[in-house]
Amino acid sequence: MKIKFVQEVPLDQTLIFEEIYPENLKVDLDTKMELKKEGAEFIYMINAETNELIGETYFIPLDNMQNWEEDEHQTYDGLNPFYGKNAMYCYSNTILPEYQKQGLGRILKAYFLGCVKAKCFDMVVAHARNNGSIQLNQSFGAEIIESIENWYQTGEIVFLYKKTL
Repeated sequence: MKIKFVQEVPLDQTLIFEEIYPENLKVDLDTKMELKKEGAEFIYMINAETNELIGETYFIPLDNMQNWEEDEHQTYDGLNPFYGKNAMYCYSNTILPEYQKQGLGRILKAYFLGCVKAKCFDMVVAHARNNGSIQLNQSFGAEIIESIENWYQTGEIVFLYKKTL
């Protein structure tokens, strides 16, 4: 399969990526639009042969989030120590289920990291929800900083990680 990366896809079409998340972790259209307004960038992986969406990553300079998110949310997320450190926050690095286990998440992550590095950021910080995501990020040199129990009342343990560039 041939893939390509694009930055412009109507945001309402990208809600298919939210379907795989627990209800209280889904990002709605209004939130995606607000993130974009605050400086988030969206990159989509597309099947070049069929033009179908395969994957999505979106990210925002962490300092842009400081004024946008509530203080209690920032403290809960463990992000406070990273503000002012020239860090990019990765909201999502998602591959649709039918395309998983083909190495596409690795390609998307590498592409994302290249984009962030080209923008001269010093680090990436993010939260990883499952072993596959944790292992993927660690394979790129990410370091687990802390675990957060019952992430947004999902019952899941989520790991905050950082990747120095």
